[in-house]
Amino acid sequence: MKTETDYSYLQYELDRERANYRALEERTDSEREQRRREMQERIAESSREADDWHDALQKQARLMGVEAGYEQREDMPEDERWFTAGVAACQRALEIWSDVADAYADELARLEVRRAEIQDNIVREVGTKLLAEDTRSGWQSVANALVEQEGEPRDWLSW
Repeated sequence: MKTETDYSYLQYELDRERANYRALEERTDSEREQRRREMQERIAESSREADDWHDALQKQARLMGVEAGYEQREDMPEDERWFTAGVAACQRALEIWSDVADAYADELARLEVRRAEIQDNIVREVGTKLLAEDTRSGWQSVANALVEQEGEPRDWLSW
C-alpha cells in the first residue's frame, strides 16, 4: 500500500524530471538559436566579400536591392532613388560584362593554359633543386613528388 510519503516522493521525482526536461529543451532551443545567428552572420559577412569585380557587382546588386525596396515603399521620386539606380547599374554592368568577357574568352583561355604551364614549371624546378640538395630517402620522396607531379596535390597528402 502506497503511503503519502511514497506519493510525495514520486511527485517530487516527476517534478524534477519535468524541470530537467524543460532545462534541456531551453538549452537545445538556445543552441539552435545561436547556430542560426552564427549562420546569418556568416551569410551577411560573405555578402560583403568578393573575390573579383564580377562577384562584387552581383553582391552589390543584392545589397542595394534591399535598400531600393525601402525607396519604393517610401514613394520617392524616381530621380532621388539612389539605390534603385545603383541596382540597375549593377545589372547593366553584368550584362555588358558578359559581352566583353566573351570577346576576351580566347585570350583568357590561352593565358590560363600558360599560367598552368608556368605553375608546373615552378613546381618541377623546385623539385629538381631539392633533388640536388640531399640524398635521404624522405627528402628524395618529396623532391620526386614535385618533379613527377602525379595526380593532384591533395592526392599526395592522402597517405
